[in-house]
Amino acid sequence: MIVSRRRNVHSERSESRNDNLPGLLQPTLPLPIANRNEIPQREVITSESIDIDPEKPISPSRGYAVGPPSPDQQHPQQSRIRRKRKRTFLVDLMLHPLTVPLVVLTLVAFLYTTVSTYIYYYLPASVLRIPVANVDVPVPSAMEWPFIHIVNTRFMQEQGALTTLGMARFHLFMTFCFPTMLSQSSQHFFWIIKTDPEFTKTPIFDLMLQAIQSVPNHNIYLVASNNNFLINPLIKGSWKDGAECLDLLQSKIYTGNITKLHMAMALRNERPVLETRLDADDGLHMHYLKYIQHVALKRFQPALYRARQHRSNGEDLTELTTDAANLPPVPQWLYWCTRRHVEWHSSIEDSEEWQNVGNLTTGVLVPIQHDKLCVTPGMTVGYNIDVDAANVPFHSHDTLFRAVSKSSDCFSPGRLTLLVNKTAGGKIPACLVLVEDLLFCAVRSRTLTSAGMLNVGIIPAFRMEPNTTNRLWQLLDERFSITKAKVQRTQEFLIGHRKEIAYENVLGQCTTGHSCKDQAKAELQRIIDEERAA
Repeated sequence: MIVSRRRNVHSERSESRNDNLPGLLQPTLPLPIANRNEIPQREVITSESIDIDPEKPISPSRGYAVGPPSPDQQHPQQSRIRRKRKRTFLVDLMLHPLTVPLVVLTLVAFLYTTVSTYIYYYLPASVLRIPVANVDVPVPSAMEWPFIHIVNTRFMQEQGALTTLGMARFHLFMTFCFPTMLSQSSQHFFWIIKTDPEFTKTPIFDLMLQAIQSVPNHNIYLVASNNNFLINPLIKGSWKDGAECLDLLQSKIYTGNITKLHMAMALRNERPVLETRLDADDGLHMHYLKYIQHVALKRFQPALYRARQHRSNGEDLTELTTDAANLPPVPQWLYWCTRRHVEWHSSIEDSEEWQNVGNLTTGVLVPIQHDKLCVTPGMTVGYNIDVDAANVPFHSHDTLFRAVSKSSDCFSPGRLTLLVNKTAGGKIPACLVLVEDLLFCAVRSRTLTSAGMLNVGIIPAFRMEPNTTNRLWQLLDERFSITKAKVQRTQEFLIGHRKEIAYENVLGQCTTGHSCKDQAKAELQRIIDEERAA
């Protein structure tokens, strides 16, 4: 057996080691030594010449190479010549002037690929880096991009599985919000629409994605994220301090020009930043954003504002003289808001009071004028270049007017002293800019989709003439791009799915970022009970 034979070989070796006979570990025949001037002929070794049992396996330590001689052994002189040529080629290659640059480029490419792969696939999202201007991405000049304007909109966040409620809100979005943003006279803004990542798995999201992709605007960014800023005072962060930028870098973005978005991130500390809030069921006047941008540039960057005015008028910029003493004091931050808007109520109350102001087909339009209250749509906060976002106070729409309308906190102490001296006891510019130049700045929809259910179903306390209602519809068409036909289709869906919408709105109550009022729950439950009893 082969196993027993191997054991015999091992036993013989152990005995030879014990008898101190190292000769058994050497070949039984001396190897031939050839003369250098002769061509050696390799001897063929057989089992008979070395006295080895042919039936026993040859140990690797005692075996011999059997076969014809190699070319190097047959022609040693030619072999030395070939080896010398190889060494000469390697030396010439190393001394070539292009060798070092090629090696360096190869190493750089390898390192770049390795680092990029690590960043995008293995680096934790918490340590992502915001793009740097003219390092990671080229940026335009201040004359071309004088500010960064962000418009933030929430859609079905933390409520992605509520499909009927989502479809109702999609109708409102396409009727009131989407057309007003497309018709803005200034498109120099970044519209960030954030929705629940779970909502992206629904057919409603596909409809929304198709609607955004069908328009030529590349400044609309549909993002899968449940994180919001400048809404809840407990959640700190803004575009200015980079918190919103990092959230976008960690989220999936479905639409929009990503390069320009990275430019806006890189310029957050080099240009004034404006952040406007717009709910998904509200809309803005077609000149609203342009008005805010005009005032922001004039008050934040007066010298740049004058230069742009000269260029737009075709004047030579070299003749423009900017005297710092004649420029107005510059604030560190500002707020904008409006107190006038139009409310659209989905008229669902079959009563005489409602019939006096509207009907079940088109709903009810109600003009609203507040005295000391800012409304949510269009509320904007502006940060100047040299301000720390942490030093800018946060205000909700219901406290903004009282807190900021007569405040001068937006000016630094040195600038405020200069301002008082210039005005000589006159009126100091306010830190709150009320948008009053437009008749109605915003439109708000009040329906069962509202989480807070504020003013939903309230009967107007006044009676409007038919002519007033017609003029309001004309205003929405000409200044907001809101058509009566779209409103009618939205109204049909809301009335046809009233019970389902109210039920899912109850399920969506108290989720993160949404209302949690007992009054809203009770009102929704009342509507559900009425529909069940009908």
